[in-house]
Amino acid sequence: DRVSATFRELLSTYDFSNDEFIRTTEPRHRDAAQALWRKLAEAGDIYLDVYEGWYSVRDECFYTEDELIDDAKNPGTRVAPTGAPVEWVAESSYFFRLSKYAEPLTEYINAHPEFISPAGRRNEVLAFMRDGLRDLSISRTTFGWGIPVPPDAADAASTAHEEHVMY
Repeated sequence: DRVSATFRELLSTYDFSNDEFIRTTEPRHRDAAQALWRKLAEAGDIYLDVYEGWYSVRDECFYTEDELIDDAKNPGTRVAPTGAPVEWVAESSYFFRLSKYAEPLTEYINAHPEFISPAGRRNEVLAFMRDGLRDLSISRTTFGWGIPVPPDAADAASTAHEEHVMY
């Protein structure tokens, strides 16, 4: 409630306007998010797997091996780019199949150069995408706040979704 009030105050502070203010805790937001999840799942764009890697609790972020740096204070120890300690973590997660869309996105961006501007930023995006896109982790099991993942319509007996919230 406190954070929501702060965001509402920012509207007038910065002279922003909006048609309405939607809180993520509202039933209409939950229902819309779960409906989108179901559509993506029906299209085969969501799957259950394991997300693992170097995790920094302080940063609330996973890092790849390439992103880690040597800890100046503890030789031989690797830390996050922010200097935060990391630990190897593996957790069950649903993933969005972003990799499936790398080629169509590239084709669209090339066919519609005005889609991303200026041209320098478009070139950065295309360069980033050149090595392919990784699928995105879109659920968590390590906290309870959030929108519950809806049951899988194709597998009514499955309870895998019950511990997951989407983010």
